[in-house]
Amino acid sequence: MNSKQASGLTMLGGLLLAVGSFLSWFTLSGAIATAVEAAGEKTSQTGIGGGDGWITLAIGLVLLFAGYMAWSGKPLAMWVGWTAAILGLALAVFEYFSLKGDADDFNLIAGTDGSASIGIGFWLVAAGAVLGIIGVAMSRTKKMA
Repeated sequence: MNSKQASGLTMLGGLLLAVGSFLSWFTLSGAIATAVEAAGEKTSQTGIGGGDGWITLAIGLVLLFAGYMAWSGKPLAMWVGWTAAILGLALAVFEYFSLKGDADDFNLIAGTDGSASIGIGFWLVAAGAVLGIIGVAMSRTKKMA
């Protein structure tokens, strides 16, 4: 993989992190979702709405910037890309276990009246974090992210 392809993966990872931040990370469905909605509450939670989406948005923007700098051949300290990629992956792993635990707890309480699941936004964030790590790792020059 050449450095342009690696920087493209880094930028794609950053874009997925940024977009996923605005989409649903946790979703309720079934009869319980109808009851929650009738009570005036939301049946899904976005990353931004939950708070951690702001962190993934910032990480995504840093990865986009680092990937662009590497793609254009402009110097940027390699630690910038590595730091953003590692933080993105660490946050995705943390959020997975947090959301999975919440979904399991909710499903235990709800029984057959509904279910809770991890939303598409989180999966985009996780994919972006993985692509960001791969892109930064595959970058061939040490001065570029």
